[in-house]
Amino acid sequence: MLLAILFFLDIGVNVGVWSAMMMDVCKKVYAFEAHPVTFSKLQMLFLLNDKFKNYKIFNNAVSDNNDKVFFSDKSYLSGSNSISNTKSNILVQSIKIDDLLD
Repeated sequence: MLLAILFFLDIGVNVGVWSAMMMDVCKKVYAFEAHPVTFSKLQMLFLLNDKFKNYKIFNNAVSDNNDKVFFSDKSYLSGSNSISNTKSNILVQSIKIDDLLD
């Protein structure tokens, strides 16, 4: 018997490798990427691929509040970007997953 996965959360999705792999086994994929340049690459990949139908992508950081946060800018495709306290980093909108799933 196949296990039906209702949804998959990909936080820090980058360009969407894991999300793309989960499309076939999940009813819905929610992908979060805060870096604006990386998000545009993710958006292009998903829009250009007809296979990807059951997804929702968010250009947000995931946090415990819905506020602006500073996000590191090491490289737009870096897997090591994260929320930071350094004001010289980029300012992005954060989102609470609890609010999204209610």
